[in-house]
Amino acid sequence: MSRIRHSGSGFESQIYQYNANFASDKLKFYEKFYQDEQQMRVQIIAYERQEDLNGKKFIGYIIQVETDQLSYQISKRYSEFKSFKSEIEKQQIQKDVFSEFPRKIIFGNQEPEVLESRKIALNNFIQRLVEIQRESYIPQFYDFLEIYNKYQMNKISIPYQRNQLQNSQIKGMGSQIHDSSDLKEINDMLILLNKHSDEQIQNYRQIEERYGKQKPKLEIKSIKLLLHGNDQLKGLIKIVGQPSSDDNSMKNNHIQCSAGLQILAKLLDFEFNRDAETYIRVFSKETPVQMYQELRLDKHISDLPANNCRQYAFQLLSKYADKNQDKEKQIYKLMSDYFKLSKQSLEEYKKWSQQRQQLTTNQYLQRNQLEIFKQEKDNIFQTDSTDNMALQIDNFLLQDWTDIKKDDTEYKIKTQQRGSQLFKITSYFPTEKENLIDFFVDKQYIWDSRCREYRELKEQDVNDISILPVSYEQYFQSTAQIIFLYKVQRMEDKNNIKIFKQKVDLDQINKSVYQNQKLADWSVYYLFQDYNNSDKPEIRCKVTQIIKHNNDNFFLSEMTGDKNDTIQSLINLMKHIKSKYCKNNTK
Repeated sequence: MSRIRHSGSGFESQIYQYNANFASDKLKFYEKFYQDEQQMRVQIIAYERQEDLNGKKFIGYIIQVETDQLSYQISKRYSEFKSFKSEIEKQQIQKDVFSEFPRKIIFGNQEPEVLESRKIALNNFIQRLVEIQRESYIPQFYDFLEIYNKYQMNKISIPYQRNQLQNSQIKGMGSQIHDSSDLKEINDMLILLNKHSDEQIQNYRQIEERYGKQKPKLEIKSIKLLLHGNDQLKGLIKIVGQPSSDDNSMKNNHIQCSAGLQILAKLLDFEFNRDAETYIRVFSKETPVQMYQELRLDKHISDLPANNCRQYAFQLLSKYADKNQDKEKQIYKLMSDYFKLSKQSLEEYKKWSQQRQQLTTNQYLQRNQLEIFKQEKDNIFQTDSTDNMALQIDNFLLQDWTDIKKDDTEYKIKTQQRGSQLFKITSYFPTEKENLIDFFVDKQYIWDSRCREYRELKEQDVNDISILPVSYEQYFQSTAQIIFLYKVQRMEDKNNIKIFKQKVDLDQINKSVYQNQKLADWSVYYLFQDYNNSDKPEIRCKVTQIIKHNNDNFFLSEMTGDKNDTIQSLINLMKHIKSKYCKNNTK
């Protein structure tokens, strides 16, 4: 693999050239396709049983592909998806993309529920790649979708100069724009906003009406124009941050400022704007200094606590910081040293940020824990096994989770308990192998705070259950894994499910712990995928499998994915961690 860099025409991105895979004309085509900012809509719409030239039957997943110039369908086998995944893993793209990819199933892989589940997982995998390719050049993705072949077959060429033409027209005050109705509409709106007229607040309300209630789908270049403007017109960010100096009414100026900050914060809010992720990405591309100066956040954060300006400034700063976590120290240093914010203002922002994160986490835990059960059976379950693990897919037991309801205020679930059960909750954290010890020992507080919350979920007509945890850590491939086992017991006097997570000595992790327990007939596996930005609504929480097990040894091999010396290897790892920990802390 060789790496080359292209620049010019606003295109500055690392291009990964696989000479063995791409002819030069195909590679040039994909470069143009990326430069032209073609909008792709990709969806796996169905699966069907097909037959190859040798008469061998297989399952094909039907992919609907739409670009700005073409719409078509292709069929791909699971093995093709897997080969494609292996190829793009060589590139430096976000690792959470691969968490969506379904693993291979040995038995029952032709069952309808398995195929439907796999279709959903593969589609989630594709959707993440669609998002990423807007900012990262991934020619393998274009090739997997057969874009080059389809364009050649239909004799379609890419309008390579389209963006430069539009940009030059925008710089001419935009009245000349005619290629895009969205660009013209935004340009006209910016002309009004740049006048800072007495109707400025009404202009902000028009933006809220247009992009909040009507919710048009904008291309990324339209969003860039709306937020950043061009050489002749200020974008929404500068307009909001720099109200008219000609306005002698300080009260009116303050009201305009508050209204502007509010609409900008709403555009970055997932509940208000379905395309908030794209807006946040565009907003967060600026350097911290640019962002501060253009929005004058120091002025707003230093404002009186009762003023709305301050709250909206907190929201905007938080969105920027969440997207630029690597710049967190730089952001705080700018606030204190460059913009001379008071220590009190800094502490108030930190306190607000922590409260907001905790509130978001609580809302997520309360909402998503039961939300998954609204889906149909065929859409819920996915296997989360290693390739050599034989699972009986038809052993799903749904009778214990029934009558899922939702009223105006809360989710309710009616269950029927059958003795004690084991819940296994797994959290994955990306880490390098050599950092494993530091991650689990020196930074224990991180996963303690993330994985040990108190939760209360309301039930109807059931006995209370108390869940007591046992925890251990495991490392495999390039992912560190934390697993919590919860022993569930029946209680007779309350109407709540309570989950208490507490530290358990690592010495408890041995075979006798499980041999001395009467395991339940079945266990529920929850998979929590940890994201850097914990308030993103696309955080997933889904039941990945229900496995019927009959004895301790089988369950332990299921639990670890290792049939050979499972317990001993686990104990050795724990001893290694403890010895390293004791060594580092002995003085």
